[in-house]
Amino acid sequence: VGMIVPNIENEYSPLKKVLVNQTPAVVTSFTDLIVNPIQARALEKIETKGQVIEYPGAAESHQNLLNVLIKNGVELVYSKVVPTKVGHTPLFTRDVGVIIDDKVLPSKMRYDYRSVEIPEMLSKISNKNIVMTDRQYKIEGGDIVFLEKNLILVGIGPRTDENGLNLLRDTFPKKEFIAFSTVRGEEAFHIDTNLGILGEKHLVYLPDLVPQDVVNL
Repeated sequence: VGMIVPNIENEYSPLKKVLVNQTPAVVTSFTDLIVNPIQARALEKIETKGQVIEYPGAAESHQNLLNVLIKNGVELVYSKVVPTKVGHTPLFTRDVGVIIDDKVLPSKMRYDYRSVEIPEMLSKISNKNIVMTDRQYKIEGGDIVFLEKNLILVGIGPRTDENGLNLLRDTFPKKEFIAFSTVRGEEAFHIDTNLGILGEKHLVYLPDLVPQDVVNL
């Protein structure tokens, strides 16, 4: 399998090659990471934070997604991440890097245990496409969503900070970045879990979590 040559300009163009994680036997996480309504609905009532729990049906759903990609001719490049924390199931490859056009900005993850996912991702991408910097920032790919080719949404919160936003603006000066807060009370979320782009003209979103001025853009 060859290296991935990134080329991302929107959220809906046909996929050719995708970095994915192997489907695990079971998907586990931590109850203190249930941070939005989607995750909460996926589980029965949880009374104790900090325990490791299993997401029923999640492994099967993940494999079904991979099967759909394969059926449609998408080449899968498998990431082989070895978790360092009990209960951590690596699944979301989008989180570990921000891809804009042909450049990849490595994420600086909110949770240290997820940092093991980044070198594995970078090993699949040519060095000439990787943005390296000594600047201090926090950013995760799940907080970055293309609204249009040159108009990109950025979620600001515990995973992506203002330094990350400024780095994006300096690295991609021809793009316009629209930022909004991902924090709701004691919770926060990746914006890609609460909105989706359907072609050039349609947006699917959760009204309680996506500001109306973003919807109106």
